[in-house]
Amino acid sequence: MTTVAQPHLGLEEDGVPALNWDVFTGLAGSAEANFEALCRALVHRHYGRYGAFKARAAQPGVEFHLELHAPCDLGEPPRWFGWQCRWYDLPSGRAIGTRRREKIKEAIDKTRREVPGVTDWVLWTRYP
Repeated sequence: MTTVAQPHLGLEEDGVPALNWDVFTGLAGSAEANFEALCRALVHRHYGRYGAFKARAAQPGVEFHLELHAPCDLGEPPRWFGWQCRWYDLPSGRAIGTRRREKIKEAIDKTRREVPGVTDWVLWTRYP
């Protein structure tokens, strides 16, 4: 399984304005759940037509995954992407720390056990 970095949602380097996370945190519901829902919706909207997209409640290891059946910007079949979305309440550029790093390793191990076909494991955070 390959672990890849996901472009963060502050897309200013691509000519798109960065999200204002202060406004985002003011939405109803938890920031963690809202961030996961936003990431899931973006992947489903842009890439869902290229394969089998699955998002299950309490899916061990990844929040959602996409098994490619057609080539797209992500790659070509038989690649299978799994996304773990993490809302860390840390300023941009700050290290995530040992405990968070251990939780990421645990999520990768769970994905290997629970969704063994995943070839690309993606950690998606709000900052690079």
